[in-house]
Amino acid sequence: MKVQIGRTECIFDNLNPHFVTNFDVDYMFEENQSFLIEAYDMDDESQPNNIKAQEYIGSVEFQMHQVVTSINQTHSAKIHNPSRK
Repeated sequence: MKVQIGRTECIFDNLNPHFVTNFDVDYMFEENQSFLIEAYDMDDESQPNNIKAQEYIGSVEFQMHQVVTSINQTHSAKIHNPSRK
């Protein structure tokens, strides 16, 4: 079951945005917790909440244990989009 946890702020006209929004989630040691992060190029400022009006950049999927067990509890991964090179 997929549940949207939240969205970051929209940052327009910036090729290297710095996001400040954080999301707190509970870590369930006994469960396999998967997360999917999707990235969009928000060119249409008139419809910032309409994801379908934006350009899909790609996504990254990871398991919560990858974050919890890593140094400084951070995880880096490449964004994947099979329809883009």
